[in-house]
Amino acid sequence: MLEEIDLAVHKVKGIDWKELNQKNFPLPSGKPFFDDVREELENGSGMVKMRGLDVSRYNHEQLRSIWYALGSHIGTPMFQNYRGEVLREIKDEGKGVGAKLYGETVDAEGRQFLSSGARTLSPGQLKP
Repeated sequence: MLEEIDLAVHKVKGIDWKELNQKNFPLPSGKPFFDDVREELENGSGMVKMRGLDVSRYNHEQLRSIWYALGSHIGTPMFQNYRGEVLREIKDEGKGVGAKLYGETVDAEGRQFLSSGARTLSPGQLKP
């Protein structure tokens, strides 16, 4: 499937990532894999860890295309937040990089924790 991803990402050069789907980003050998992933997400733990893709081989836009296309093979893209994002860059924007961390709040006992909106923006501790 890694070879198919490599071929597909070069085939779709110039196509906006939001236009990618199973037809224009074909991964025929991945069907059993995607079936297993879908089953685990829907009826199992709700999480999967995919590995083996050497991300250093691709630029930022190619990676965006790959992630979106892989998702289109698993299911239907859905908005992830109130801004209508279907794909979001995950990076540390927390205290460790000098940025103001939004979503930091205090629980009833006075302990600080990150709101759900900030969990992808910092490697900091989450609410227990």
